[in-house]
This record gives sequence, C-alpha cells and structure tokens, in this order.
Amino acid sequence: MQDTVAFLFQWRVEGEKPLKIVLCVNREFEFLCLPQWFAERAAHDFGVTAVRLDSYDKLDEKIGNADVLVSWNLRQEQWTKARRLRWIHCPASGANRVLCAGVVQSAVPVTNAAEVHGDAVAEHVLALLLMAARRLDRARDLQNNRKWSMEELWRAHPHPRLVRGTRVLMVGLGAIGSRVAEYCAALGMHVVGVRQDASKSVAGVERVVSFAEFDEALGESEFVVLAVPTTPQTYRMMDARRLGLMKEGSWLINVGRGALVDEGALLEGLQKGRPGGAALDVFDREPLPENSPLWNADNVIITPHEGGFHEQLWEQHYAIFSENLRRFLAGEPLRNLVDKHRGY
Repeated sequence: MQDTVAFLFQWRVEGEKPLKIVLCVNREFEFLCLPQWFAERAAHDFGVTAVRLDSYDKLDEKIGNADVLVSWNLRQEQWTKARRLRWIHCPASGANRVLCAGVVQSAVPVTNAAEVHGDAVAEHVLALLLMAARRLDRARDLQNNRKWSMEELWRAHPHPRLVRGTRVLMVGLGAIGSRVAEYCAALGMHVVGVRQDASKSVAGVERVVSFAEFDEALGESEFVVLAVPTTPQTYRMMDARRLGLMKEGSWLINVGRGALVDEGALLEGLQKGRPGGAALDVFDREPLPENSPLWNADNVIITPHEGGFHEQLWEQHYAIFSENLRRFLAGEPLRNLVDKHRGY
C-alpha cells in the first residue's frame, strides 16, 4: 500500500500534463459496453480528458499518452506502449485479463469493481436455488407443452423440496458469497462457507472452513454454490472426484467462472445423480456452443451469464470509479485494490 501511495504521489508532483483517461470497455452485447455518458460525466465532474473508445482495436494507438485506463483487457504489447499509465481500473471482479506480465511486475495499481455485482449475482443465485428446489424448471417445461401434470412434476429427480433446514456450501465469501449467505440464512438454511482464511467469520455463515476441509463439506450439502475467481487452486476444482463426493440429489450452482467446473465430468456425474442437478450461469466457452450436450442434459438450468444484469449497473460502476478517481487526484489510497498475483 505504501508503494502505491508513493507512486500516485509522484504523479501528483510531476504530473504537469492534463490527466487523460482512456475508457475501452466494448462487448458484443450492448448492455455490457461502457456508455458514452460515463466518459462525459467523468470529464465534467473532475475536469479531466476522458476518451471512450468504440473499438478495442483503437487501444493500441490511444494508450500511449493515457494516465488512467478503464478496460477489461490489456495485452503485453499494449502495455509496452503505455508511457504514462499510472492506474488501471477493471470494471469486473476478476482482473486477470488486464494483468499481463508488465502490469504485474510494475508499481501501477489495479482496481476492480467487485462490489457492483454482489447484490445482483446473489439474487440470481437465490433465484436459481429456489427454481431448483421447487423444480420450476420442470414446471416450465410442462407449461411449454401445455401439460397439467402434478404426477410428472413429482416424479422429477431430485424431487421438489423445502430449502428451510437444508445445508448450502458457499464457496467464496466475497461480495457475492457473503450476500448469498445472508439470503440463505434468512430462509432458514444452514450455511457453511469456504474461504482461504477460515478464521474470518461472516454474517449468516454458521461455520467457515478452509479449502483443506472442502471435500468433507461437499458430502454434507444439498446445495453447493461456486462464487470464486479462477486461480491455480480453483481451476477445475469441481472435477470428477469432487463431483463424486457431492451428496446424491444435491445441486451445483456456478456463478463464478466456467473454468471452475469440468463440464465433461459434470455431464457424467449428472447421470449418476452426483450432483442431482446443476444451475449454471458461466461456462468454459461463451456463448455456450449450440452443440454443447449441456443444452439437452437432464436437470441442467442454463442462464447466459446474466447474473450481474440490472438497470443500475453502470451507475454503480461510476460510483466506484469516481470515488477512486477522486482519491487518485488527491493522492489518497485507492479502494478495491487487486492483488496482482492472485488476480482479484
């Protein structure tokens, strides 16, 4: 932290050129593209130059004299052109795509927007969990076929169930996981959390265990929720062995990253009832290919990486970014600093 503050202060002392912010957040889906008003408001509120790029390809030519970069992606060759860069903000939870070797080795701070997605993704988890528990996915299938069949709905495996009194294993207790725990506890569920430092308690979590105890906790849980970033420790954490440890008829819910789950092993596990079902918002390849067997797999609920969607998304992004921009200009410590070696 001291090194970061000193680095920013050096910019304040030597920064004679006007501050320039380059904003490059573009995706195929319009909702995920940084809106023009974001750059205009930053320029108006702080008297800076804010340039919003409508194409990622333009970053190569614009990054050279940028002081601040807002982006999901940064390649090593682009980093080498960044002569003035003093701060990188990634409007996501995981910042892996901006953490090229040069950034990791430098003193340039990287911040993220983990807090933005906490409420929305937690509510999405709750919706998936209740859909799975009440077998609303099957009810929707029956509706699409104009069938009134209580018998068919009851014969679904896993059966419809109460969530009160069941155990949910919350893997990851950050902004998303801690809020999921709060919601589940309010429904009378028993929440066990998994995190690196098991000594830290979280509201609504009855017990926190380390990853060393993860395997045992899997076999005790009716619902397993993944909300962790991809790291060497979590990559393919739900492989064939661990899926086989899950309680028969239990549900796996993944809102973290697709790489957390071995999809081939999941398909095999579903045929054996471990897990009994899966509710997935993230996948190894996105969009999920049309020929993926997950589309037609029994007891799989699919949503298209929409967990973070909500109407106030970019307003919340601006609140986080503008507070850090105020701190940056004042030479104060930044919030939401990313551990560049962990990626979050």
